[in-house]
Amino acid sequence: MPESRSDAPPAGFDWLGAIVVGVAVGGLAFGTVYGQQREWRDPVAYIVLGVGALATIALPFLMARRRNPLIPLGLFKSRAFTTINISTLLIYGALYALGYNFALYVQGTLGYSAAAAGLGSIPSGLILSVMSPRFGTLAGRYGPRLFLIIGPLVMAAAALLYARVPPTSAAWDLRMDSPGSWIPPLAYVIDLLPPAIVFGVGLGIMVAPLTAALMASVPVANAGLASSINNAISRIGPQLAGALIFVAVTAVFYASLASRIPGTDAVSEALRAEVSPLNRPAASAPAEVAAQARYASGDAFRTAMLIAAGLLVAGAAANAVGIERQPKSAA
Repeated sequence: MPESRSDAPPAGFDWLGAIVVGVAVGGLAFGTVYGQQREWRDPVAYIVLGVGALATIALPFLMARRRNPLIPLGLFKSRAFTTINISTLLIYGALYALGYNFALYVQGTLGYSAAAAGLGSIPSGLILSVMSPRFGTLAGRYGPRLFLIIGPLVMAAAALLYARVPPTSAAWDLRMDSPGSWIPPLAYVIDLLPPAIVFGVGLGIMVAPLTAALMASVPVANAGLASSINNAISRIGPQLAGALIFVAVTAVFYASLASRIPGTDAVSEALRAEVSPLNRPAASAPAEVAAQARYASGDAFRTAMLIAAGLLVAGAAANAVGIERQPKSAA
């Protein structure tokens, strides 16, 4: 049987679009972090931010003119598709802020071992694994909208619970060669386990319905492309949110430290070499600075969790406004 052939040329990959996306995201994220690290005294930060902003502004105009655009703008005519991607940007940015700052806080400030920090997060993953299939089925029956509102709100509640974890919470120094350390301290059960459970419940409610809503928002022929775009946005959100939250966390940490130790120069390079937010102080740090840095890290971590909670609430609000209720099926 002869092979079927098409006169149309194969669609080529939009390398220019990929480069512009990379410049936009990289410029905004790198410029923000670089500028904060150097107290906004280095003009390179402003140049990189400017390039990132220009690439971001140019991107939709470029996509509209490309023959085979990396991001087909026509997909965004679907209100549901646009909404899901906006909420993905917000929610995944929050997840990154929560996960990254939590890992630093429990190890760098509270003193958990890496094994204990990882093991302490397992309840969230287990709950997600158990709940996600069930809520995927429910989303198919009742529509995803309600679950895409409730899930992020539950995760926002978890972020607020994490914000309450004090910097004096006892550490869990789990070591495989010490069976006595395998049992977590009471502080873990009181401070960290409840928000981990609540967070897992929120994830379990949201994840499968989000995928279902995404797939239903575009024609079947565009499902793969829609999934790729959403996946890319889920990676872009963390980079941008992480950069912005880094600025807030750093500012709060050094402001808090300066308020706790009168006469401290919060912009001193020597101080910043000795202590940094959510990390263990250097051995050269004075005892008072090291002690107060612990509480300043608590303030910084609380700020990160509040921002994460705000992003999750915004994601839930976007879903509430932009995703239509599924019509009731006739009996």
